[in-house]
Amino acid sequence: MNRRTRELIKQLQSESPKERYLAAAELAKRKDIEALPALNKVATFDQNENVRTMAYNAVRFLSQIKNQMDQEELRRRVLQSNEDDDSDDSHPLWSEDDDDDDDDDSKDDIRVTAADLGISGSFLFGEDDDDEDDEVRPSSKKTRKGKRKKSPQSEAVRRARRERRKRANFKMVLWLSALLAVIALTLAVREEYTEPRTREDAIQGLDIWLEQMIETTGVYTTALSGTSFDCSSFQNNSQFNIPEGPEWAARDGKNQENLDDFFDGMEAAQERLITVKRTLEQLCAREGGATIDLPPAANLAQQVSEVSILHLSKAANALDEARQNLAE
Repeated sequence: MNRRTRELIKQLQSESPKERYLAAAELAKRKDIEALPALNKVATFDQNENVRTMAYNAVRFLSQIKNQMDQEELRRRVLQSNEDDDSDDSHPLWSEDDDDDDDDDSKDDIRVTAADLGISGSFLFGEDDDDEDDEVRPSSKKTRKGKRKKSPQSEAVRRARRERRKRANFKMVLWLSALLAVIALTLAVREEYTEPRTREDAIQGLDIWLEQMIETTGVYTTALSGTSFDCSSFQNNSQFNIPEGPEWAARDGKNQENLDDFFDGMEAAQERLITVKRTLEQLCAREGGATIDLPPAANLAQQVSEVSILHLSKAANALDEARQNLAE
């Protein structure tokens, strides 16, 4: 478990429901299955319904990922087992050494019987006439006292047996894969977090998107506050990435009616930040240094300020108005 995951799990115990909600959402986004126990606890015992819902959805999403990982591990183990079976020459069903040992034991038994009968051991190997040899062999079989005589198995028979085992194991893998696929499909069909269940859930989810945009705008404002810009931190810092809204967010989406002002503000803010980011990427690529001087004509800091003053404030006012209408 990496440090960021531990920090998010600790954040799940925050006194702020919003912090716990954001922590559960980010743990799901990071696809870290080690967070499942902590998320299960929040989904069961948290006092805030929105937090419980987000944690529950995160658990379902991470459980699907864990099922896929278990399926791949099971397939790998079965294939490894087949390879081990093919390389195992000591199995009693097809061991050539075992057959040879058994033949040697049979010859030893026959020698004892021939000696007891007073017959020369040379008869056993066909050095005398066939009639006498035929008399010795039946006698030797009677004195073996229940020891089963094994017939030599050809290579074709052993190969056919191995192929049958492979087919049986392959069928088992297919059956287990189909079962896990059905489980994953069932979870996907019943996935509830793709759309908000209530108007309040929709407003809460859009508010999280707004908070992320505000944080990103603050990162750009801080970075552009001077006359120079650190290109190395910009290229390797994910905080400069422009946040995207939830997959279910749409003007005509479920429980998102009459929020055109919010979407207008968020889309305008995204476009402005994308323009600023592309300009910085071009300047850093052209200068080729770790630190560059910002050209005053670019007005990048002013453009970022307009994002907060004009566009994000418009989106925030639209959400506040929607909350007030919901309360009424």
